[in-house]
Amino acid sequence: MKAAIVKTILISVWALSALNAQGSESKRIITAGGTITEIVFALNSGDEVVAIDSSSNYPAEALTKPVVGYYRDLAAEGVLSLQPTEMLVLEGAGRKEALTLIKQAGVTVTHFKKPVDIESLFNLIKELGKRLGKPLKSEKMISDIQASLDVLNMTQRKSLNSTNKSLTAVSLLSLSDRGAVVAGLETVPTFLFNSLGITNPVDSHKGFKPVGLESLVLMKPDFLLVPSHVAASMGGKSEICKHPSLSLLTVSQSCNVLVLDSLLSLAITPRIAQSLTAIENFTREL
Repeated sequence: MKAAIVKTILISVWALSALNAQGSESKRIITAGGTITEIVFALNSGDEVVAIDSSSNYPAEALTKPVVGYYRDLAAEGVLSLQPTEMLVLEGAGRKEALTLIKQAGVTVTHFKKPVDIESLFNLIKELGKRLGKPLKSEKMISDIQASLDVLNMTQRKSLNSTNKSLTAVSLLSLSDRGAVVAGLETVPTFLFNSLGITNPVDSHKGFKPVGLESLVLMKPDFLLVPSHVAASMGGKSEICKHPSLSLLTVSQSCNVLVLDSLLSLAITPRIAQSLTAIENFTREL
């Protein structure tokens, strides 16, 4: 009963707001998901964005917008208070009941699949370009990304010709006295590693899951990849290397830890070449 009353109030508030905004043809978009936000702004549609979610940390222009919370845990009240005309949300967005209320209030909510490789990134760019009326701009973006990847591939081939190093790496999401949460199969870090010929020894699970300290030691990674927000929560790179749980790993003794922007390390974005280049450059120093 209470939920029904809240729903009625929310929809009524939105309806009144919509009436006040009649006559305006401008879009009021909320983007939920860092990759979507980055693409929308790259398509020069940032002026139509009225809010973003907390996973959206690029470009700098986006950070001037109000934040409606994390895209997996959105609240209808906060979203509707900004009077959006539509929401562009990444796969996995929620909560379901919140999105239902938002739709019932008359907001167009469009879901997009999360990119898992270059092809799906390009598909997402095309879909958003079509949605925003920027098909030519999206094609140009794809062309630019492909060109940057081609340059990277040429550089990588030269690097492989000059060294026969075979590296292993583990992407760390959290660390405790009992073990660590690491990236397994079907994750962005593993995709990045595979693209560079780096082996991820975590092949026993999909997604991000915990592993014991003994397992981590046996993996013998040459370096660790740590998202920047994780590193910050642990006190920075030097504190990670000093963590007792990593004391038996050579990687901690030499502090072979790459701290990479969270969006670059955990999502496939238009800056995919930048993600790969950062890892490639780091490995050259090992």
